[in-house]
Amino acid sequence: MDDIKKIMSSKNAFVIRMNQIVDFLKSEGIPLEKLHAIEIFGGIGKTDAVLAKNVKSFEIWEIDQKLKPQLEKSFPNSEIKICDSIEILNKSTI
Repeated sequence: MDDIKKIMSSKNAFVIRMNQIVDFLKSEGIPLEKLHAIEIFGGIGKTDAVLAKNVKSFEIWEIDQKLKPQLEKSFPNSEIKICDSIEILNKSTI
């Protein structure tokens, strides 16, 4: 299992995949530049940069207060919300 984690992180597999998703959405004519996006499990935002650059607005929810400075630095034009995403989603009526 450690070998798989090492391979994936060294090749930025998730970032590559997000690039493919953004390219696919664009090829389908989805107007990303008009959409508002949200990352509900922010982490350090490693895979989110690709999407954030392509949408009208980008919001990041993260439970760990310690990650906020890094997220603010990486995503200066995004709203960073420190919260429990699961709790908020469970209370949602949508």
